[in-house]
Amino acid sequence: MENETTETSTSGSLILEMGALSRLTGDPRYESAALRALRKLWSMRSSLNVLGTTLDVTTGEWIEYSSGIGAGVDSFYEYLCEAYILSERRAIGECFILLILLCRSISDMVHGTALITHLGY
Repeated sequence: MENETTETSTSGSLILEMGALSRLTGDPRYESAALRALRKLWSMRSSLNVLGTTLDVTTGEWIEYSSGIGAGVDSFYEYLCEAYILSERRAIGECFILLILLCRSISDMVHGTALITHLGY
């Protein structure tokens, strides 16, 4: 295997790219596979409803437990929003809205400081 780890943002990218590929080819398998990966990732949220930044693709376990709005995770939020706009899938929209509300809540708590939290495992 070339890479044994992946960043959370990569999963968001797959939702967007595979969804577009399914629409272009008329074959729903690509989007279905990406949605399964998103559901699995979403099920791995911490008790604080946040995701880590790096996964071991072999074991499916978090390698990096920190979360925030920086590298490795920020694009995930953007991809969820874009995927929802393109697909209008309610489940994707609900994930995006929950993450935005979480970020707003954390931002309110740490007003003026770096927005980083530990996953709480």
